[in-house]
Amino acid sequence: MKYIHTFLLLAIMVIASSTIAQIPAISTNQNGFTQADREKLIRIETILEQHEKRFESIDKRLEEQHSSFGWMISLFGIMTVAIVTLAFWDRRASLRPLEGRAKALETEMEELKKQTRLEKVITSFQDLAKDNPKVAEILKNNHLL
Repeated sequence: MKYIHTFLLLAIMVIASSTIAQIPAISTNQNGFTQADREKLIRIETILEQHEKRFESIDKRLEEQHSSFGWMISLFGIMTVAIVTLAFWDRRASLRPLEGRAKALETEMEELKKQTRLEKVITSFQDLAKDNPKVAEILKNNHLL
């Protein structure tokens, strides 16, 4: 058992001495920052700069597309309003002659409704009286001519 204790004590001393020996080596070499680490950081920085330039160019393209997209939406809106306006104007323009004809037909219908059948018979006899003197005399006697 004594041998085990001594062996463990020696192992602990060896481990402790090796860790203590490495601490001054790290502190003398710029806080553990090696030349390889520096080169890696430089490479990373160059890669980041390249990507940053790419992102800037992508941002510019997106801004250009955004502005052109806004123009396209505006143009589409204007065209839609113009087409709807043209459709309404064309419809009203094509219905105007029909409205005039409908009004003329309505006035004729009102005139026809005003004349009753009896009036139609009297007017037809008056027309007949122009050619026939007997009919004209009968209408004069009845005060219809």
